[in-house]
Amino acid sequence: MMEKTYKDLLQQISEPTIADWIAAAASIFGVIVAIVAAFLVYRQIKQTSEQMQNSALKQALDSELRTRPYVYLELIPGLWGEGSFEAYSKVGTHPHPTN
Repeated sequence: MMEKTYKDLLQQISEPTIADWIAAAASIFGVIVAIVAAFLVYRQIKQTSEQMQNSALKQALDSELRTRPYVYLELIPGLWGEGSFEAYSKVGTHPHPTN
């Protein structure tokens, strides 16, 4: 009968099997997938942030343009009779003043 020594057992245990290689490859693949996913998430967050900043700037500009005062010029019949006109102007903030 052959008795195995501690050294023989240790050598047998430390030799990688096919299952060990498959597990190692799966672990490496999982790490690569996680790194790629983290990069894609970072890129998406960065793009979303840039879009939100651009949208805020456009809204601020739009708001500024909407509150800019307008000068309205309306031609009304003149005092000199038919064919004469006078200019009536009004400053406002709405394109269609009610008064």
